Amino acid sequence: MSGKEKRVVMEIARAYDLPELESLRRTITLSGDEAVIEDRISFSESEQIVEEAFVVWTDPVIDGSVARVSGERHNVELTIEEPVGATWSVEAFEEESKANNKKRILKRLTFTTSGRACLARVRIRTGS
Repeated sequence: MSGKEKRVVMEIARAYDLPELESLRRTITLSGDEAVIEDRISFSESEQIVEEAFVVWTDPVIDGSVARVSGERHNVELTIEEPVGATWSVEAFEEESKANNKKRILKRLTFTTSGRACLARVRIRTGS
């Protein structure tokens, strides 16, 4: 990232009812047309699987670790930087969206990481 950055760091482990979750430190860094969301997660006990998720109303285009989302005014590209080799999965909530009288179908973009100490990082770029 270049230029003037803005950064916020939050410890959010207490938001989850998981006694084995020791720490969940989320860092959000903004710079120009980019944002980086990084989660550093640690558990007190055995290795755990962590799922990271983003929700969108349009159909994403997935290419491994890159998801492209086209909006009405902007396009967004989400790239998984950590863990290396992780890829996006998409789940559509068709029934739930219809039951809530939504015109579009909500989609959930996810990837997983695992370990006693986990790192998940996504770079988000916007464009017109």
